[in-house]
Amino acid sequence: MLALALAAPASAGINTEITGKVQTDLYYDQYDGFWAWGDVETKITMSAGTDGAVKAVLGLGANESNDEGKFGRDGDNASDSGSPLSRHTGISLKVDTAYIQADGAWIDGLPDVTTKVGRFGTNYSDWVANFGDRDGVELSNINFGPVSVAGLYAWVNNSPISSDAIARRSEFADDAARNAFIDSIKSKDWRIAAVKGSGSLDVVNLTGVYVRTYADDDENVTLNDYAVTASVAPIEGLKIDATFAGTNYEGLPAPIGDEKGTGWKVNAELSTIPNITLGATVWASDNEFNPVYTKLDDKKPTEFAGWDKPNERKGVEVRANTTQAGFDLGLKVKNTSDYDGTDASKATSYEFTASRQFGIVKGTYKYEDGDKKEYLHTITAETTVDTPIVKALNLKGTIRLPENKDLQYAADATWEAPNGFNVGLHYANYDRDDGWGGRDIGGDAQDGKADGFVVKIGKTITF
Repeated sequence: MLALALAAPASAGINTEITGKVQTDLYYDQYDGFWAWGDVETKITMSAGTDGAVKAVLGLGANESNDEGKFGRDGDNASDSGSPLSRHTGISLKVDTAYIQADGAWIDGLPDVTTKVGRFGTNYSDWVANFGDRDGVELSNINFGPVSVAGLYAWVNNSPISSDAIARRSEFADDAARNAFIDSIKSKDWRIAAVKGSGSLDVVNLTGVYVRTYADDDENVTLNDYAVTASVAPIEGLKIDATFAGTNYEGLPAPIGDEKGTGWKVNAELSTIPNITLGATVWASDNEFNPVYTKLDDKKPTEFAGWDKPNERKGVEVRANTTQAGFDLGLKVKNTSDYDGTDASKATSYEFTASRQFGIVKGTYKYEDGDKKEYLHTITAETTVDTPIVKALNLKGTIRLPENKDLQYAADATWEAPNGFNVGLHYANYDRDDGWGGRDIGGDAQDGKADGFVVKIGKTITF
């Protein structure tokens, strides 16, 4: 089937775009011995027609759009997710998106608009309107002078609240609780109506989004989301961004019930002073601000502190960066608390960095501290050299001095072999989790234990 899908476009005059990633990494460590990790992402987009007129677009994914895991699994039992690079069944294609797009006017003499009908992905706002792939109808690029408007009407075809969106809430700590809640609402005939407007007024860029999600067969349940973003650059070297967003949910079953919340963030960057950049961010979101269509990364909101960081719902961060006498210097101070500002949740943290190039060696010093965290000194030295047997050998050494703990150190040597594979020899006498350019050695079972000696050989190719 895959061969047919790729061969047909050539004979039918169809434009085909294939994107994706193949990652293969081999490891050897003291806990699991020899093992491997892989990641496969595949997307095939085919379009027929002419840009600027009418075209059909079909987006296909091979197996899963993102399939990662250890090698050597056959996926025959519930606890085994299967190898990312091989299957005991044949590869099949899944339709991710399929739509007709037309660019032009609906009536002669009227302005051109872009019309989409079918299944496609839409994101009007990372705060409240990252819808993903939906069956729907969209009109966009509707221009009224300096203002551009887009509108979407879509069918949810399931629960509008995903498992990932509520995974960090304490009421849904286990899969059974999340599944039970989603099952209780997914049978309703959910619809999405959304509108987005954007434009520029002098030096201010404005964007507004409103989303209404409702059950066509139950007038007592509605989910309303909105967000307004303003960006202004009043003078050269000064930029200010601000977002205010809100939710108003009615009729949802317990434990969510009715929720009405707001969240906001203001960020400013100033670079008018020579060799100095100053920045500040202020934010707050109450406990009932939990947009169902917010953009997530590892089940965490990307734009605000949600249930994953209840003690950082409110905060302020001040930053300063400069280059002086060849040193790159950075300072960051952050104050956070829960939304109510209770004393138990308040915390202050500091971070100072200094780095400089000393010949072929780059040295970096980092100091982290806070009233609710232990201090940590980190010194790193990194260089790249040619040797008789390895070209462009990257060497990195790390020394860490944590509060009330023994000295920690790590060493890394990495290079690219002539055949194109990346090779790495690594050692650490502490647990680096996944912050060293590879997987968490030993996983949760060896949490807090030293990584020890690790060999990593792999390659990642994107296309």
